[in-house]
Amino acid sequence: MAAFCSSGWGLWRCPLGGLGRAPGKSVHSAEPGSTLDGQSCAEANPKRLVAPEFDRDGYPTEATLEAIKQWPHTDFAGLMDFCGEAWHWPDCWERLFNGRRIEASTGGWSGNESIINALSENEFFFWTLCWQESKRGGHYVFELPESRT
Repeated sequence: MAAFCSSGWGLWRCPLGGLGRAPGKSVHSAEPGSTLDGQSCAEANPKRLVAPEFDRDGYPTEATLEAIKQWPHTDFAGLMDFCGEAWHWPDCWERLFNGRRIEASTGGWSGNESIINALSENEFFFWTLCWQESKRGGHYVFELPESRT
């Protein structure tokens, strides 16, 4: 179950919801209500979508893709949770090594390709900092940087 933080700006998705694929195990090591680098959820999360939105055909909306493009560098773990929720085939989005390594396969589906394109256009250099590998057929590997606490 995802954790949520709220303040005067509204409700934001906290990156500490433990959305890893291992049943019953959180991919996060921080305390609830804070990010991996110790910030409060309200400090780390600017006003953004609570969860990905989809059009009537199941594709991510422009608002969802824009949220990915504008997601701040202080919360790449939350970005990965958000993208994992938006991914069309959850079994093809895997968080490994305590959630720091993400392996994703688009399966050729254009909605998943749109998410990858939005990640590559992230204003806070997600692709430069986290991209590790791309393979023919739409397979991508990302590694989140270690926290600086």
